[in-house]
Amino acid sequence: MPAAVYARAEALLGPNLERKVLNPFVVPHWLDGRDEFWYRREVIDGAEFLIVDASNGRKRPAFDHAQAAHAMSIVLGARQDPKRLPFDDLGFSGDGELMTVTVAARTFACELRSGACAETTAAAEHEEWLMSPDGRVGVSTRTGNLWLSNTLSGEARPLTEDGMADAGYGIWPDGWSANFVSRQPPASEAPPLGAQWSPDSRTLLVPFVDQRAVAAYPFIESAPLDGSFRPRVHSVRIPLVGERTAIYELMLIDIATGQAQRIDLPYQKLLSLQQDMTAFREIVWRKDCQHLYLVAHGDNMESAYVFEVQVSSGQARLVIEERLAPRTDLNSTSYNPVNVRLVRDCQELIWFSQRDGWGHLYRYDVLTGKLLNRITVGAWLVRDIIDIDDEQGVIYLTGGGCEPGNPYFRYLYRVNFDGLNFKLLSPEAADHLLLPNRPFVLSLDGISAYAPISPSGRYLVYNYSRIDLPTTCVIRGVLETNLVAEVETADATQLYAAGWRPPQSFTVKAADGTTDLWGVTYQPSDFEPQQRYPIIDAQYASPLTAVVPHNFYQAYRGKQPLAPSSYAELGFIVICVDARGTTYRSAQFLHTGYGALNRIGLDDHIAAIRALAATRPHLDLERVGIIGHSYGGYVALRAMLEFPEFFKVGISSAAMMNTQGMYSDYHWSAFQGRPRYSDGTEWRGTATEIARNWESLNASAQAQQLKGKLLLQMGELDENVPAGQILQFVGTLMKENKDFDFLYLPSRDHQFIGDAYVMRRDWDFMVRNLLEREPPPGYCIQVSRR
Repeated sequence: MPAAVYARAEALLGPNLERKVLNPFVVPHWLDGRDEFWYRREVIDGAEFLIVDASNGRKRPAFDHAQAAHAMSIVLGARQDPKRLPFDDLGFSGDGELMTVTVAARTFACELRSGACAETTAAAEHEEWLMSPDGRVGVSTRTGNLWLSNTLSGEARPLTEDGMADAGYGIWPDGWSANFVSRQPPASEAPPLGAQWSPDSRTLLVPFVDQRAVAAYPFIESAPLDGSFRPRVHSVRIPLVGERTAIYELMLIDIATGQAQRIDLPYQKLLSLQQDMTAFREIVWRKDCQHLYLVAHGDNMESAYVFEVQVSSGQARLVIEERLAPRTDLNSTSYNPVNVRLVRDCQELIWFSQRDGWGHLYRYDVLTGKLLNRITVGAWLVRDIIDIDDEQGVIYLTGGGCEPGNPYFRYLYRVNFDGLNFKLLSPEAADHLLLPNRPFVLSLDGISAYAPISPSGRYLVYNYSRIDLPTTCVIRGVLETNLVAEVETADATQLYAAGWRPPQSFTVKAADGTTDLWGVTYQPSDFEPQQRYPIIDAQYASPLTAVVPHNFYQAYRGKQPLAPSSYAELGFIVICVDARGTTYRSAQFLHTGYGALNRIGLDDHIAAIRALAATRPHLDLERVGIIGHSYGGYVALRAMLEFPEFFKVGISSAAMMNTQGMYSDYHWSAFQGRPRYSDGTEWRGTATEIARNWESLNASAQAQQLKGKLLLQMGELDENVPAGQILQFVGTLMKENKDFDFLYLPSRDHQFIGDAYVMRRDWDFMVRNLLEREPPPGYCIQVSRR
């Protein structure tokens, strides 16, 4: 294969396309109490900051850019370009006369009239402290105990004395977010994990975490980055399947006295502390600060609760409990915040449930726990609660499937708390790019969360796009839904000039013959219909999300970084499809395949590919490959083992092989069922026992089924997918005398998929084994870093 083909594919890598679209997404920042917002607008040679009047769409410069460049040149000691100012974010005083900016951790205040800028003399923020709402004190954790520090004097005193390194207040357990090794050496002082201040700054809610019973998992750093010759061993406490997780209990600390009060909750019914997640998904304080409310998942996510806690005593009262089989979801995806809100000063509760087969909202009375009314209804899904107008009793939400056409398109709606006046606010036939403006939103869309409703509640700002339609940002009236103005349209001129073309969407039937599946295909730029092309199934078939692109950014950047456009340019037809068992559809669609994660919707993938080939003779069903990273890597491996006659070539990157050797995680048990061992419990009795209902997930026991060409990839410091279980599978393949390729990445963690060397090895593997051509020798891929 000529190197020129690799060069064209390289140009279409997601990171290399990042800068080729101007203004792919507008983030409005509302000015205090005004129906005006500022945003950063990209231009060919830099950027400018504009203020927009939402009532009419008129724009003006947010400040004098030349004057600001001159002032910043003085305070920074280096010449600044007015179109390339050294900051991306702004802050304005209430009267609009003062602007604050941050450059390299230094904060400057600039007078807009005079243009003078000066570094602020405010007390420096302490990253290791969780600041109180009144700004007077900060709290941190040191060796398992809480310390209270005065923000002005820096004087510190202990709040607790009974904690220790592995059992203490607000400690960060080793397995939290799978980054213990990268956190080394451990900080001597850090913000307490999961802590929250009461609004009056008198009480601190903080978890007491005990990980002493969690066994250590050794990680070997073979090639230390500092050049040391001896490998290092990192001992990380990680609970594996069938083992006890860390204990997580909530405490209330009185700041004045230091008295600690344990909240009296039925902890045995709640989900134990696990990687990236605890039982407690939402914590809300009532205005009087005498009560707080906890939204929690039950053990194994088989139930969901709301508790009311009396702060003075720690006593908890059950407000609502719901149990749905096989799983009680509080959003269609656990990657987004729960769709549960305490409203009207915690007197009422907005609750998300799939009890009728679709995700909808219900209103409850908090005092009695009784259902007041259903809020939304129909064969469609509430995606996210975007905003709530508590005073007017109005909810703003995104939904999918309520409008004709693509059910994955998000539309924005408003509805009253009582379920009346349900109204569509965003009529364009497109994906409306809105996320809840709350902490811990995991965006796989390349978009930011923001408040779309103006301070007066009269105007709405949002972005929308399709895979073939660059993003447009508009202003609409909330009540009349009239179009006020178009703020910005993404400029994709450079993207098309680089050779990128939008994928083609399709709809086919699932393996059941009745359910509609949605997907896209990517073709080479020199596509010729009379030729036969090998197929790559590019997927991330996790039950927690859906990854087929439905907006413009996803289409060119890749929702998961699997580089679909670049693979297509090499000469493949790339197919992406969201099968049953993924999210953003009905409860039945989501829970299809429960207890059968060994196949994880792959029958639908095969049905979709066969259906496409029936009408597209250029698709070669004798040359089908599959790629994936993390959960996608697991699915790629399952495809090679479960359907070896269909999938001939696979790349399994950072994949779970022996699920018994994985960390205890809700991705598995909530969709496979809690593990059951020979003694009838969910706790592993011996070091080698496999849960009876998980035997189908054990790749090591199925290694003899491998027939095709397989490339395995792993990072030796990957705490998300521990190296041991991959190497155990590698050993089994060798015992079975199986041919396979293996890429071992020293000193790398889970995030290596975008590595240029790894990408080149992936391309070479697919080109050689699926395209049946020889790759250009020694090609070096260049990946842009934004």
